[in-house]
Amino acid sequence: MFHFWRTVISGPEAKVNIIGFDVDDDGQKQLKQVAEAGGGNYATVRDKSEFEDVILKKWKPSIFQLIGTQGV
Repeated sequence: MFHFWRTVISGPEAKVNIIGFDVDDDGQKQLKQVAEAGGGNYATVRDKSEFEDVILKKWKPSIFQLIGTQGV
């Protein structure tokens, strides 16, 4: 079982996003609750390709999000 935690800090707020590898049903429920409590998302993946898809396509901030958090 492997968990990947990602914390995004934007101003005074932080989000906790979690990716689970090979997590059983009970573990998925718990990790999803942690992510939701942290204002983030939970994703489960089976392989490297799915991991990269989550990171690069779903969770990567857009240029507009980056500019908005930097006050540019």
